[in-house]
Amino acid sequence: MRYLIDTNIFIYMIEDRQFLSNDVTCLLEDFDNQFYIRERA
Repeated sequence: MRYLIDTNIFIYMIEDRQFLSNDVTCLLEDFDNQFYIRERA
C-alpha cells in the first residue's frame, strides 16, 4: 500500500521511533508499503 507521510513522521522514523504509535510503527516495518513525502516548491 502507498502512504503519504508528513515531515514529523519521517523525522521520528529516522531519529526516535518511541514517539510513534504502535500502529504507525507496524506500517513502517512492513516492507510491502511505500512511503511518500510531498516536496514543497
